[in-house]
Amino acid sequence: MKRKFSTDHLPFRSLVLDPEYQREIIKARVKHLTEHWNLEDVGAVTVSIRPGEPNKAYVIDGQHRVRAAMDLGLGDTKVLCHVYRGLTRDEEARKFLAANDSRAVTPFDKYRAGLVAGDQVALKTKEIAESFGWNVGDGGSRDGQIACVGQIMKLCERDPVLLEDTLRVTTEAWGTRASAAEAGLLGGLSQVVASYNGELDHAALAKKLSKYKGGASGLVGNARGLVDIKPISLRRAVAEIIVTTYNKGRKSGQLAAL
Repeated sequence: MKRKFSTDHLPFRSLVLDPEYQREIIKARVKHLTEHWNLEDVGAVTVSIRPGEPNKAYVIDGQHRVRAAMDLGLGDTKVLCHVYRGLTRDEEARKFLAANDSRAVTPFDKYRAGLVAGDQVALKTKEIAESFGWNVGDGGSRDGQIACVGQIMKLCERDPVLLEDTLRVTTEAWGTRASAAEAGLLGGLSQVVASYNGELDHAALAKKLSKYKGGASGLVGNARGLVDIKPISLRRAVAEIIVTTYNKGRKSGQLAAL
């Protein structure tokens, strides 16, 4: 189907959301809009009318304004819309990313939209994480979930093998406990993996880390203590502790200091 663009005035009730690529509704933002509502300030809502669904317009940009209008009982009120016709779902997701690139969209929002848009980094990140029993998620730390989405996507973009090796070591050491996917830990571990590529015995490192007193949480806690006495980042402190742990008791093949 040929792609077309036009402007139109559509009732708010005809504007629907696709949760596959839209971010979570921010309730405080909707509340602010309802308390300061002025239709003239709403501006244009960007929507997509899909083939076979002529009475629905999927919101690409403007979901909080639409939700506020519906909460105010303005479903029959018409709003100016920038209307696309003939877009595929992944093209809608790409337009969502483009429209929200400089706004307060979380890394998880971008990751989820990237999956729908067919973004190769997002897809590869998901594939690697799931291969070690992890889900890529949002909403805090819990077992089986990696919440530092932006960090692991950056690792994957830099080198998918780096992300794979980092997750392999932490998972072999501590399983899929939430503490094993803490942002500072993964940051420091990935620094070690990248810095000693070819010198590092990943299996030996995982075995050493599995015996670390206090586990992953204990290691990160000790790293925070190191940050208190040295002008270094948590990532660097974690990396230094990992190198020291790896070298302890090794008669050969020790790693040089970072």
